[in-house]
Amino acid sequence: MEGGPLLLTPGGSLSDVTRAEIQRLKPSRIVVVGGEAAVASAVSNQLASLASVTRIAGADRFETSRAVAARFPATSVAYLASGLDFPDALSASAAGGARKAPVILIDGRLSTVDQPTLDRIRALKVSSIKLLGGSVAISAGIQTQLSGSFTVGRFAGSVREDTSRLVNDDYFQTAASAYIATSGSFPDALSGGALAARNRSPLYLVPGGCVPAATLQSIAARGATTVITLGGAAVVSEAAKNLASC
Repeated sequence: MEGGPLLLTPGGSLSDVTRAEIQRLKPSRIVVVGGEAAVASAVSNQLASLASVTRIAGADRFETSRAVAARFPATSVAYLASGLDFPDALSASAAGGARKAPVILIDGRLSTVDQPTLDRIRALKVSSIKLLGGSVAISAGIQTQLSGSFTVGRFAGSVREDTSRLVNDDYFQTAASAYIATSGSFPDALSGGALAARNRSPLYLVPGGCVPAATLQSIAARGATTVITLGGAAVVSEAAKNLASC
């Protein structure tokens, strides 16, 4: 949303490759996301020699998510995703970033959304909430609760790849390029989501060995002429990179 890349680091030390990339980018500020249990103070101390450092952190992942959302300008739309698993939140990363709409993590097992999350949503002037995943990920009770105050929609496919496609179909009308990343783990899509958002391109989650036919149809419908694969052949096979259908 702020136009900067999202870099990954081991929790206890700053990797040489991440340090080198920061030095290449020459940022004036670095934002560390997560508390010291996630990114140790030793890392932020190392980063401080490269640029001004700010940390966004809460007592848990949900509070951290709200703190990240607080950096967004007022917006009509917010995405809510389970904070207990990664695919649905990542599916909305490109669409959310491109439209400057936050993806807020919640405990979807509960029957209602907690008050701090409601307060953050209202502070952002949100009128439309988009739920990510089916009722196992975000309960029907939460949808009922929110429907009393907001326009609520839900993107839910039978598998995580379907949910990813539905989110992209909703927001991206046209796109010159599209990104694909494995649905089996989070790191590549996490980093790539920020890049896709900056380029106003959809990010699709795919199984490692192929690309679902419906995803290929979605990419074609957006008019994309370039597909960028995130990750090596161990996570997205050469067949999937070459858009083999499944």
